[in-house]
Order: sequence, then structure tokens, then C-alpha cells
Amino acid sequence: MANILSQIGSAVADKVSNLQGQIDSNDTDISSLQSDVSTAQSDITSNASDISTNSTNISTNASAIDTVEASAGLDADGSYSANGGTNYLTGVSTLKAADEALDSQVKTNADEISTNGSNISTLQSDMSSAQSDITSNDSDISDLQTQAGSLASDGNSASFSGNLSAADLVLSGDLTVQGTTTAIETTSLEVTDAMVLTAKGSAGANDSGVLVDCGGTNKFMGWNAGTSKFEFLETDATSTSTDVDGGTHSGADVEVGALYIGANVLGEYSDFSSALG
Repeated sequence: MANILSQIGSAVADKVSNLQGQIDSNDTDISSLQSDVSTAQSDITSNASDISTNSTNISTNASAIDTVEASAGLDADGSYSANGGTNYLTGVSTLKAADEALDSQVKTNADEISTNGSNISTLQSDMSSAQSDITSNDSDISDLQTQAGSLASDGNSASFSGNLSAADLVLSGDLTVQGTTTAIETTSLEVTDAMVLTAKGSAGANDSGVLVDCGGTNKFMGWNAGTSKFEFLETDATSTSTDVDGGTHSGADVEVGALYIGANVLGEYSDFSSALG
């Protein structure tokens, strides 16, 4: 019993340890994902700040362009007067180049925001999957706890709160059953014990012996506590009865060779027959 329960305890402990390892790994993944989400959120905040700065710069450049145009005396038809000259063109070209660079940066920031949004969506999906794995692991651990119960620290005993079922169960030690037992039918019963104890714990209050199912009236061979005798009976008692003569019963025929009382033989059948005349 100690060996099989130790094996059961070891197997269950390994399974729980593996599941705990998966949970720890999932927790690490979630922590990493949360860190990635935090980084992505920081990038978005930084990009938003960059966009705000770029917008300010664009506005400043536009104002500067207006100033240059005004100082150059740009005509209504788009041409500029002789007051403009090369300085005007150089100033406008420089400002436009700066404006285009800012516009490109704004587009780059917008692309980064889009990418960050996609990354956050992926991270959220991964976190959801990780949470699902943890829930599944919790369920597996709960099933193991239901099947194996609480294992003793020495590995020599176990308490099972659920049903234990297996094709074959080999016990090398003692087995104590504290609940209701279930009778299992078998074709052949072989007992190697030299002694078979029945009616254990009844202190002689119950009838005890061997009951044979004869398809009708059963046959009993054993101790009748009511009469304080060993008897052979025909009875309607069943395997759950504690009193073989509590219902319908009568004596059963017994065939023997020689009959002994103590060390004295009373004789064989022929001797009895002769004696009875």
C-alpha cells in the first residue's frame, strides 16, 4: 500500500508541479506582455507629444511664410514685386522644406501609432490566451485535487474525495475503507489465507458462515448465534442478512463419512444403520 500510494503521490505531485510550472510561465508571459503594453503606451504618448510639437512648428512655419510673403509684397495674381527678390525665394524655399520635413515626421508618427495600436491588439489577444491557459490549468489542478485528495507528506497514505477507477489496481500494503463498500462479482475466488474471519466486530451477535445461492431457497453452513450452534440450514436469508433463521428456514441434509466426537469415532453410516435396526 505504501508503495502504490507513494507512486500515486509522486505522479500527482509531478503533475501538479508541471501545471504549476505552466502557471508560473504564463504569469511571466503576462508580466512581459504587460511591460510591452506599457512600453507601447509610452510610445503612443511620446508620439502624441511629437505630433503636438510638430503641429506647433507647422503653425509657426506657416506664420513665418505669411510674414515673408507680406514683406515681399506678393501680388494678388501670385507674382511678386521687385521688392521680393532672391531673399524671398530663399526664405520661402527654406520654410517649405522645413514644413515638408515636419509633415513627413507627422506621417511617420501616425504610422507608428497605427503599428502600436496593432501591437497592443496582438498583446491583448496574447494576454487573453494566457489567461485562458491559466484558467484551464486551475481546472486541471482542481480535478487532480478531487481525484487524489489530500496526500500525506510521508506519501504512505492518501484521502480520496472523488471516485478512483482503474482497469487494474494492485495494492502492496494495507487498504482501509471507511465508506460503503461495493461488491464485485468474480467467477473464481481463491484465498491463500489460512484463516478467514467473518462477522468481525459483531462480538458473536450475528449469524456467520457460508451462504450458497441455490436459485431459490439458499443453503447456509455456519454459526447460528441465536441457537449457539453450528448448523446446516435451508433459508431465505441473503448476503446482507445477519440472522439466517429470522425468516423462513429449516434444517438442511448433511452427508458425511465417519462422525467423530472428540477423539472418539461414532462410526460410519453402516454402523448407525445396524445400531438403529
